[in-house]
Amino acid sequence: ADGTLNGDSSNFRAWTPIGTEVNAYTGEFRGNEHTVSGLYFNSRSADYVGLFGYVGSGGTVENVGVIDSYFYADSCVGGVVGCNHGTLQYVYNTGNVNGSKYAGGVVGENNYIVQYAYNTGTVFAMDYAGGVTGYNNYILQYAYNTGFAGGAAYYGGIAGDNRHTLKGCYYLADSETDELDGTTAKTADQFKSG
Repeated sequence: ADGTLNGDSSNFRAWTPIGTEVNAYTGEFRGNEHTVSGLYFNSRSADYVGLFGYVGSGGTVENVGVIDSYFYADSCVGGVVGCNHGTLQYVYNTGNVNGSKYAGGVVGENNYIVQYAYNTGTVFAMDYAGGVTGYNNYILQYAYNTGFAGGAAYYGGIAGDNRHTLKGCYYLADSETDELDGTTAKTADQFKSG
C-alpha cells in the first residue's frame, strides 16, 4: 500500500505506461474482460502514468481491469489511464494511485468519454484527487467508486474537479464532502444490495 516492494526486488522492473503525450496511444485495446496485475511505477518527476499513460483522440480502451498495482507520479495518474482524449468503457481499478495533482482511480485527467467504469482502490493527491477521475473535462457517466479518495484540496468520491458532464455516478457515502451534480451517495449496504 505504501509502495514498498515485497521481498527481493532485484528482478522487478518498473512499468512503462503505454502512450506518451508526444506519441499517444490511438489504437483499439480490447481487454476481453481480463485483468492486468502487478504493475508498479514510482517516480515523482513523471507525468501521464497508468496502464496507459496517454490515450489520444480516436483511441479506445475497453473491457479491462487493473488490479494489485501501485502508481505514484507527479501529474495525470490513473489506474487505467493517466490522461484520456479517447474513449474508455467497461474499465476498472482496484490498486493504489498517488500523485501531486490530477490523480484518479480510473483516469487522472479525462478530456473525452469515460463510461461504465469503477474504482475500489485508494487514491491520494495534493490537488484534484477523484475516485474515478481527478479532473473531468468532458463526459463521465455510469461510474462508481467505493474506494478512498482524498488529498489536500479538490477531492471527491467521483471527481476531484468537474468542468463538464457527470451522469449516473455513485460513490460511497461520506467519501465526498460536496456532492457534484450527476453524482449520488450510497451506503455500503446499498452497494452490496445492488
